[in-house]
Amino acid sequence: MKLTLEDIRLPAAIILALIIIAIVLHAVFVNSRPLSGDKRSPDTQSTSVVTKKLEKSSDPMSRFGFIQKLEAKDGTYSIVFDEAEFISNDSSTSTHAGPADIAAIEDGKCEAETDTAPRSLCAPNGFYLRNNSTSTTVFHLDTKARIEVLAQSEKEGVHPVTLSLANFAKDFNDPTLDTSYLPLKYYALKEGPYIIKLNKAGRIISLESRYIP
Repeated sequence: MKLTLEDIRLPAAIILALIIIAIVLHAVFVNSRPLSGDKRSPDTQSTSVVTKKLEKSSDPMSRFGFIQKLEAKDGTYSIVFDEAEFISNDSSTSTHAGPADIAAIEDGKCEAETDTAPRSLCAPNGFYLRNNSTSTTVFHLDTKARIEVLAQSEKEGVHPVTLSLANFAKDFNDPTLDTSYLPLKYYALKEGPYIIKLNKAGRIISLESRYIP
């Protein structure tokens, strides 16, 4: 049987149409897939959920805690540091439990919500200091470390002052320095807490006293 030109054109047109359909379907499938590394569902992607985490610090080179001991030897200084967590509530926790309240309940420092003791009162000042661990870490101070402590006076109240590393070590280790009663030269010099910042070598480059009302 002899094929005509029309007999050849018809199957070719069908094949071309099938190829075009396959290309379109492939493009739709590829575009509908999530981006690499994004395994969230469409509902999750379209909804912004803010989760409040109880973290020690958002800065990996920063630590919050208490100085247990300060040693000075041959011009070098080191501290024994007891790391803790400063957990605060936000502005939306005036009538219900916030992160600080929940942490206090978890640690057994406050009872769960009742009619007479709402959970929002577990941290009446809006924060909670968590210090459940007994472990400590020794940090060495850089010779050029910035030292900022708190002093107080009748005129200025509680205010920050900068000390040299040598003077800070001397006053911190002074057994005659009474920081328990007014009038004081320093505010909670030995009690703390402190925020320390470390360089890449793990040495303290900044030490700052934190005011706790």
